Amino acid sequence: MESIKYNDGKIRLMINDDPDRVITFAPDDVGFVSRYYELVDFIEGKQMEYVQKAEEIDKSSDMKDKDGLKLYKTMCEDIKNQIDYVFGNGTSQAVFEDSLRLDMFEQFLVGIVPYVKKARENKVRPYLQNTNGVL
Repeated sequence: MESIKYNDGKIRLMINDDPDRVITFAPDDVGFVSRYYELVDFIEGKQMEYVQKAEEIDKSSDMKDKDGLKLYKTMCEDIKNQIDYVFGNGTSQAVFEDSLRLDMFEQFLVGIVPYVKKARENKVRPYLQNTNGVL
């Protein structure tokens, strides 16, 4: 059977140098970029909600450690679900395995940002070059 080949623009990254843990995403795909920014908005929006819940636990709970741990787990699971939404089902498992630590999400997203920025710059650059100094 013959095949058509094209550049799908996908970035393939190994996680912690493990060839069995690879994520794939297309940073210049509008659908991906839209979902990526939804993730950023989700995290920013939920941050205040989580802070408020933590404050409530600190003020009213007799079982602060248990309730705080439950909130922390919920936060991690919420973010994992959003990452799967953005990057595709199974991405969170490939990247984080069974770990639940907030700092790992930040490390992951900081690692992805350069790829998204570069793709967005390449998409925006042609429009900026045609402005004749206006902007």
